Amino acid sequence: MYQSKQTLAQRLWMSPYAQEYTEYWIRYKPERLGRQRLGRSRFAIGTVVAISFSAAMAILLLGVNHVLSGFLLIFLAGIMVSAAVCALTMVDVFAPTHIEFNDKGMRFHWLTLLFRGCTPLITWDRISHVTTLSRNVLNKEEITVEFNAIARGIGVSKRVSYFLLTPKLTWGWLTSDRAQIHFEIDAIASSDDRKRLQLALKKFLPSYRIEPKVADDLNMFVKFDSYTDLWLDKLQEDSKRSRDSKLEANTILACGTYQIIEPIGSGGQALVYLGTMLKPLPAPDCKNSETVVDMSDIPIALTGMETENGAPPTVVLKEFVLPTQAGNNVRKRVLENIQKEATLWRKLRHPNIARLIDFFVEDQRAYLVLEHVSGQTLKERVNQGGPMKEQEVLELAIKMCDILGYLHRRQPPVIHRDFTPDNLIMDHSGVVKLIDFNVAQQLEAQTTKTVVGKHSYIPPEQFRGKAVPQSDIYSLGATLAYLLTGKDPEPITQAHPGETTGAVSEELDSIIAKSTALGLSTRYQTCQELKTDLISLLSPQAADTE
Repeated sequence: MYQSKQTLAQRLWMSPYAQEYTEYWIRYKPERLGRQRLGRSRFAIGTVVAISFSAAMAILLLGVNHVLSGFLLIFLAGIMVSAAVCALTMVDVFAPTHIEFNDKGMRFHWLTLLFRGCTPLITWDRISHVTTLSRNVLNKEEITVEFNAIARGIGVSKRVSYFLLTPKLTWGWLTSDRAQIHFEIDAIASSDDRKRLQLALKKFLPSYRIEPKVADDLNMFVKFDSYTDLWLDKLQEDSKRSRDSKLEANTILACGTYQIIEPIGSGGQALVYLGTMLKPLPAPDCKNSETVVDMSDIPIALTGMETENGAPPTVVLKEFVLPTQAGNNVRKRVLENIQKEATLWRKLRHPNIARLIDFFVEDQRAYLVLEHVSGQTLKERVNQGGPMKEQEVLELAIKMCDILGYLHRRQPPVIHRDFTPDNLIMDHSGVVKLIDFNVAQQLEAQTTKTVVGKHSYIPPEQFRGKAVPQSDIYSLGATLAYLLTGKDPEPITQAHPGETTGAVSEELDSIIAKSTALGLSTRYQTCQELKTDLISLLSPQAADTE
């Protein structure tokens, strides 16, 4: 099934009625991913330097009388390196250029000057499920879309064609009754192509065959691609901000979607504002703001936009001022940091973690819009009411274990690095919630080798820039010590709150001491292990509720 350029151009165009298409074509460019990896690594440069150094040493060792032999050695080494590079790159060079999805199935196409062809069609009834896989490549998370196919019953010729034509994109055609088809989201040519992939999956496959995280990952990549282009374009068009100071009360943002009430603090590299949500979604003509998540669970009435008490819902806006005068590399790094924070928050679904609602750019500033948790931080609560009672602290500690346990079970594990009383809010119903991540600050710290977190709450390995999940357990233990004593623990010290106040039992003092042990081998290994010991200290009535 070959396509002319004119026909293909029509099929790649996105109309307002794209959901009514009978087929979707996606441009696939693995070289795009290769360029991104090369930009994140100096491996190629290091290889060239190593080869040059080896060649020079060979000439010196062979001596002047063997110069010709030395040059021959260099020539042979160059041929070997070139052959290895060619072998690795030829797979991408001859990779398919397009992926077609229609009402019958999917297949790969080659539409180049040298070759035009396609693979046999894989029908939808052979796709058992679709998922996404994540892996860390050169310090960046890369997402792969994986289609799991039932190969049993497919003819040998079709299996061989997939094995030969798409060796890097498919596995198991010759060795198993189940095969995998996978391609990196970063290798899909553009945001529009990713949107077409979203629409195709939704149209042609039943929802139970598609894991929920597929929609999350694709939606975030669609969002960030268009956002990146928009932001960089805006920086080039206008290097001046209309406002250089803090936002004033009643300032309207995102085409009338949000209204600032007042500044409420700072977090990481951002200013934090309390605001109201005036509309459930940005205005249709608002091109610089897009909704990132489904807001159906936010308490918003679609008509009237009022909560139960008649007022518009409140939100928290985390503002990042963007470096308008910096070079492209700096801008890119800052944007990637903000994107990382939004990506992380976007995927979290836990009742004790504040939700991300929206993400937009305006006036050289980027904004994360977050669920507003009305209440006091644990720091404020202790400052006003004094140290807490042991049973109350135990109940809070168990909830904290649930929060960190959820983060640490993510793949890859999420290390908070700043788990402190300032970042935990207790709402009016007594529910504690984690409200901040400061991922942008954490990423900056990895670059500048600075320490993230408040010194009284971070363990020795985090000071050395080697945080692990157990580092958060140390922070949790230090937080418990603060709640019981009303004082920040001594930095880099095993906490014993029982030595400060007599209101702490020996058992709880021992648990906190083990949580804040300076060595990883003597500290609690997991949050579940810590939670088990905490539950054993609860009163019988409280334990029954856990």
